[in-house]
Amino acid sequence: MIMNYLPSGSRIGIVEFSSNADILSYLKTIETQNDREDFVNLLPTITQDFTSIGDGLLKGIEVLEYGGESAAGGNLIVLVDGKENEPNFVDMMFDSIVGKGVHVSTIYYDETDGGREKGLQQLITETGGKWVFVADENDLNSLTNAFITMVQPEDGDTTAQVLTIESYEVSIPSGAYQSSVYLDQTIGKNTVFSFSWNSGNPDLSVRLQSPDGCEFTHSSIGPTSNCGNTVSSEAKGFNTISFNISGIAKEGNWKYIIEPSFGSKVNIQISSSAADQDVEPIMITPFLTTSESSSVKVLRAKVSKGLLPIAGVNVVAKISKPDKSVVTIDLLDNGAGADQKMDDGIYSKSLTDITTINGRYSVKIEATASGTSAKINGNTMSFANYNYGVVLDDGSVKLNPNGLPDSVESNSISVTEFSRSLSMVGFTHSGASGGPDNISPCKIIDLEIKQATESTNKIDILFTAPGNDYDVGNAFYYEMFYTFEASTDLLNLGQSRNETTRVVLEDDFLQGSLKSPKKFGEIETMRLALVSVPTIEGFYTVSLVVRSADLEGNVSPISNIAATEYVVGKPVVIATSTNSVFSTSIKVTPVSKSTSIPSKPEPSNGLIIGLSVSIVIIVISGMKHTNDNLIIKQMITNSPKQTNLPMKLPYNSNITKMSIMPRRFLLVHQTVGEGVQVSSKCGSLFKIE
Repeated sequence: MIMNYLPSGSRIGIVEFSSNADILSYLKTIETQNDREDFVNLLPTITQDFTSIGDGLLKGIEVLEYGGESAAGGNLIVLVDGKENEPNFVDMMFDSIVGKGVHVSTIYYDETDGGREKGLQQLITETGGKWVFVADENDLNSLTNAFITMVQPEDGDTTAQVLTIESYEVSIPSGAYQSSVYLDQTIGKNTVFSFSWNSGNPDLSVRLQSPDGCEFTHSSIGPTSNCGNTVSSEAKGFNTISFNISGIAKEGNWKYIIEPSFGSKVNIQISSSAADQDVEPIMITPFLTTSESSSVKVLRAKVSKGLLPIAGVNVVAKISKPDKSVVTIDLLDNGAGADQKMDDGIYSKSLTDITTINGRYSVKIEATASGTSAKINGNTMSFANYNYGVVLDDGSVKLNPNGLPDSVESNSISVTEFSRSLSMVGFTHSGASGGPDNISPCKIIDLEIKQATESTNKIDILFTAPGNDYDVGNAFYYEMFYTFEASTDLLNLGQSRNETTRVVLEDDFLQGSLKSPKKFGEIETMRLALVSVPTIEGFYTVSLVVRSADLEGNVSPISNIAATEYVVGKPVVIATSTNSVFSTSIKVTPVSKSTSIPSKPEPSNGLIIGLSVSIVIIVISGMKHTNDNLIIKQMITNSPKQTNLPMKLPYNSNITKMSIMPRRFLLVHQTVGEGVQVSSKCGSLFKIE
């Protein structure tokens, strides 16, 4: 681990402790390979049953302060089973250690919770340290990953970090084992292929082949290479063979062949750093959160290149439990359950069915991509509300000078094959009581609805099924509510809910059911016949929400409010225009004379609405309406998603020209009292004069 993964320029010392503590080395700067080998030879090779963690920490501080230096800011990494059974105990030294300003971090290799070791855990928290749990002290793979996690620089320079490309342990019963790993273009510096095995196992013969056919070999006779240089080394006494690739490792598939003399269990560790200081490498950033609506732990992993998220990656988490069992789960970026937004490069999953035992847990996350499934989202435009401009008193529009570009087409970039592996800091769980189920299904956050066929009472419903316990299993039943009034009425579904809020019944469904929810992650598609609908012709908005419950009666939060335009009566097409880019139709529907309009309208200064199309001018000559208020509906017929823009025109207005300008916006302008009302989506400027 020190041979390959300690960053160059690090200063490191060693303290050995059992019933007492001894300094094996004061701080030394690690620069060359010889520095690493000299330091490794100082490491103890046996362990003892006595543990005085407090004495070890005090000696560590003595190492940091040697030569009159301050210990503040130093890192003390403790490798221990956690069973503190000899004084000085940590809780006796607590205040003096905290007062030195050091960070205490720990690699636990035994599951022990309770007693004096709680003092060490509290010390880690108090000093801003971190800890990792390794279930088996003989698990070389987990120990190596834990060490890499501990020694990573935390100065924000991602180009200096050691990135684990691949990390696993394999049993080779007999014969040769062959595999390969792809080194992507964002990495290549300080590349190391390391192969290690437990003591007592035989020596190995390892061959490494680069993408351009260069072969590096290592056997018990000695390292050779047909490329004119030697890159392999062996840590004698530690059963490790390493290939340190000089310069920048070539992008592409690297093949390795392992040939043991007889059966062996081999730890394979492949690491690298950014190819260049100006190149942001692909990285995993893990974090553990607690859901807002419950105490459910949610594991998340961000996969990104710099600030740009990467979607379409296969991300799994391997979780070691206190009983030393390992569970593998998929982290999802599907915008459902624990995941808050689809394709944002953050992959999530709750741990409701994992944290069934009290104690320490460790997590290893692996991310892989192949072919063109993974894509970097190069569109860095903010999703925050944008001020597109203002309408001046003369009816003209003044656009925001810092406007959006004329095109927001996706500039996502396909990612070549890559892999990353990372062990995150550990966590503890203490809520496994075996009591009653109090975890509700997760909130539905991707509900969508639309009118099935214009001028019918049918609504199509689409959403991702929630789980029974958050995002695990199946919910027991659904509840649905809708309204044609204010959508905010759906936020209160208790006994005091608004009388305009309608409850959906099982018999209302033409497709789907309230009583048979699908398994979490599956897509629910339903068709509902609305019972209470408007009878007067026109355009309306219907809003709908869903919530779910489990068998124990735990009810989920209300879903997002889904709304859609609802048409009563059949529109009449009065004008159509087509060009090479798109076709568009203007639809006009009379509205009942009872509709509220001003009795003495002022002349219209112009109306600005939103429309997602290219440049076009449509001239409608001599259209004048004096008896009825009109509703105009604008539709793009060849767009992947139809854009509906209903609007009411002022009484007695005379339309002479409609022009579309290439600028996306969301702007509502009322020019004639209550006579002009517009609801629109983002689009180009569309002006009616």
